[in-house]
Formats: sequence, C-alpha cells, structure tokens
Amino acid sequence: MERKISQHYWEEENVKRILTNPVYIGLGHYPPIMEEKEFIKIGIKYIAEHGAEDYLKRLLNNLKWHLPYKSYNERKAEGE
Repeated sequence: MERKISQHYWEEENVKRILTNPVYIGLGHYPPIMEEKEFIKIGIKYIAEHGAEDYLKRLLNNLKWHLPYKSYNERKAEGE
C-alpha cells in the first residue's frame, strides 16, 4: 500500500521544522535516519539561507518538543 503524504506536510514551515530537527540523527528514543555529517551540511545551508538566529530557535524548539525537558527553574522548584 502506497503511503500518501498530504500537501500540508510540504508547506514551508513544516519543511523548516524538518530541516532543523536533530532527532533525525538518532537523538532521544528515535532511530537515526541520516548521518550527523548530512545534518550538519543541511544546517550550514539553512543558516546561509535563513540566518543563524532562525536556525537556532527552531533547533531549540525541536529539542524541547522531542526530548524530555525541564527548565532550570522547574528542576529547582522540584528540588532536583
């Protein structure tokens, strides 16, 4: 059975999210689907086209979404 991907999937914001998502190199409990070298090459090109600030903001948002994350203040409040 052929899997159909909606047109929405390939909208610019979704593509940017995919290109800046480090889980694709095997972070967290996700299996790697690309080599780190490829992810770095993509990141360099993304930064050249969209800027470092945009790349880093998206990278951090992806990490916060996909990996267990608590801020320093949350950990401190819980006594960790």
